[in-house]
Amino acid sequence: MSIKNIQKLKRFGIFHNHTNDNAKDFGKYNLFYGWNGSGKSTLSGVFRCIENKTDSGKFPSSEFTVNTDGGTTITQENVVQSDLNVYTFNQDFIDENISWNSVVKSILLVDKAKIEEREKLEELKKKHKTDSEAYSKEAAEIKKLEEAISKFGTDSARRLKMSLQSIDTSDSHYLNYNKTKFEAFITSNLNATEKDASLLGEEKIIELTNAAKPNQKNLISFTQQTISQETFSKAKERLDDLLKTSVVSKTIQRLVEHGDIKSWVEAGLGLHKRHNTNQCEFCGNTITEERTKQLEAHFNDDYKAFQDRLVKADSWLAGQYIQAPMLPVASDFYEELKKEYSEACTKLEKATTDLNEEISAWHTALKKKTANPLETGLVVEAIT
Repeated sequence: MSIKNIQKLKRFGIFHNHTNDNAKDFGKYNLFYGWNGSGKSTLSGVFRCIENKTDSGKFPSSEFTVNTDGGTTITQENVVQSDLNVYTFNQDFIDENISWNSVVKSILLVDKAKIEEREKLEELKKKHKTDSEAYSKEAAEIKKLEEAISKFGTDSARRLKMSLQSIDTSDSHYLNYNKTKFEAFITSNLNATEKDASLLGEEKIIELTNAAKPNQKNLISFTQQTISQETFSKAKERLDDLLKTSVVSKTIQRLVEHGDIKSWVEAGLGLHKRHNTNQCEFCGNTITEERTKQLEAHFNDDYKAFQDRLVKADSWLAGQYIQAPMLPVASDFYEELKKEYSEACTKLEKATTDLNEEISAWHTALKKKTANPLETGLVVEAIT
């Protein structure tokens, strides 16, 4: 069994990505010739790998595919299991097996037919030299810029750390600020830094500057007032019950229709009983016993008990109006918080007004009910 062809060489010396597309298969005897550096010794390195049953030590990331006339394929992956016997005499063999005591002068034979290729090689060497010099110059510029960027990061992180040292804070991120953290911040915000527009407006810069000042304000104490939605939900259920409730009595229609007259007559009936008289203080006429019984039937005990419930409900509801709390003055706050605090105060004032207006609507309905306990058509909305 012998080698048929070298199907692929990748990252193997000068063979960056060779394939066997345009090459003939090997014969019984094969001659490799070419300029120095054209890859002859590198090819012997492939055969050396097969001989030693190992991958290339010179090119550790290289790949190769060698086909045999027996139909097997040898690669860097399976070369250890290869049973192909190959013997290679090259520089590696000489270095490993021969010790020279003197230097042998090399003899170079030049084929005239290869003069053009030689001239092209010289041109490529000159271009390589020019490119190498340009690369070295660019590399030096890049290194200079990298050093400037590194110094910028170090200086910026130091300035930030010194600016924040006077702040009493438990946030160790800034108290231990360094170049690494600064560069991480720049990297994560790279797109924003490439824009011409300022990342922060003038007002925001002033706000942050004021926030970073070590001025110490006095502690603000404030008692929070909690408003229970559950309380208002239960209150509506009870109020709905009161507004829909009526009492059984021998009603006097005129008193039902005119709440103000009802209130006046009810108060007068109580005064007459207290002063034990049946003389009308308004017209001077005598109030008959029959008329007194009619009025008492209208204002019976159930009526009075229900009236008492209405009065107590009115008293409770009067205590539910929200009183504006004693708020700290804006000057007690740090400068960067004053605007937000003032806006919050305005919202609080509006919320308080809206809630009191809804309670007032309840109160109005309750007063109508109190003025005419027999009215059952009053309705209230839930507190929002």
